[in-house]
Amino acid sequence: MGKVRRSSSGGGDAAARKAEAAREKKRAAEDEDLDDVKHNLFCAETKEKAAEAHAAALRDAVARSAREAEAAREEKRAAARLKVREAERLDELRRKQASSASAEREKAALVARLAPLLAGRIEDCRSFSEILQVLCGVTVPGESEVQVEKAYKDALVKHHPDRVGKGGSVSLEKVVEAEEIYKIVQNKHADWQAGKLPTSVDRDAEARAEARRTAKLSRAAAARKAARRAKEAEAGKEKREAKRAEELLKERKDKKRKTNKRNANTLMGREWTMCLKCEGAGIYDIVDDDEVDCDACS
Repeated sequence: MGKVRRSSSGGGDAAARKAEAAREKKRAAEDEDLDDVKHNLFCAETKEKAAEAHAAALRDAVARSAREAEAAREEKRAAARLKVREAERLDELRRKQASSASAEREKAALVARLAPLLAGRIEDCRSFSEILQVLCGVTVPGESEVQVEKAYKDALVKHHPDRVGKGGSVSLEKVVEAEEIYKIVQNKHADWQAGKLPTSVDRDAEARAEARRTAKLSRAAAARKAARRAKEAEAGKEKREAKRAEELLKERKDKKRKTNKRNANTLMGREWTMCLKCEGAGIYDIVDDDEVDCDACS
C-alpha cells in the first residue's frame, strides 16, 4: 500500500482514515473470500479424496469378491478333480483286486495241476541226490555233506521264483512250477537233514533185492495158484460125484415108479393110487376112503 499524505487539516485525516478503513474492509473481504475459496477447495479436495477412497474401497471389495468367487470356483474345481481322482483310484483298486483274484485263482489251478506231476516225477527217487538230479537237473558229484549242500544251493538258485520270473517275460506256469520245485527241494532237504532221507542209494543192490522179492512173490503166487486149481479140481470131482449119485437115485425112483404103476394097474378088488410124498416111488392102498400108508414110505 502507498503512503498516505497527511494534510494539515482535520478533514484530510478523516478522509484518509476512512479510505484506509475501506481498504482494510476490502482486504478483509478479499481475505474472507480467499478463505472461502480455500475452504471450498479443501472441501472439494476432501470430497474428491473421499470419493477416490470410496471408489478404491469399492474396487477392493469387488476385487476381493472376485478373488473369493474365483477361490470358491477353484475349490469346487479342486473338489471335483479330487472326486474324479478318488473315483479313478477306486476303479484302479477294483481292477487290481479283480486282477489279483483272477491271478490267484489261476495260480491255485496251476498248483493243483502241477503238484501231482512233480510228485510223480520223484516218486521212484530213493535218495536226496536222485531228487536233485531228477527234479532240478543238478548232479551231486559225491556223497560228502559239503558236496550235497553245494548242489542243494545250486538247485535253489536255479529254481528261485524271483530269478525265474525276473523281467516278466516268463509265463505264470513256469513261475508256479519253479515255486513248487523250490518248496519240494526245501522239504526234502529238511528230511535229509533229519535223517529221514539217505544221501544216495545203491541201485544195483536194490535191483538184486527187488529181483529176490519178485521171485519170492512169483513162487508164492504159483503155489497159491496150484492150490487153488487143486481145490477147484477136488470141488469139481465132488460136484460130479454128487450129480452122478443124484442121477442114479432119480433113475431108481423112476424105475420103481414105473414098476409100481404097472403093479397098481394089475391089482384087483382094491383101489390103489400113487404116493406124492415119495414122488411116485410107492403107492397108497385106499379102503373106504381111508388112506393106508404107502408101501415105499412105510
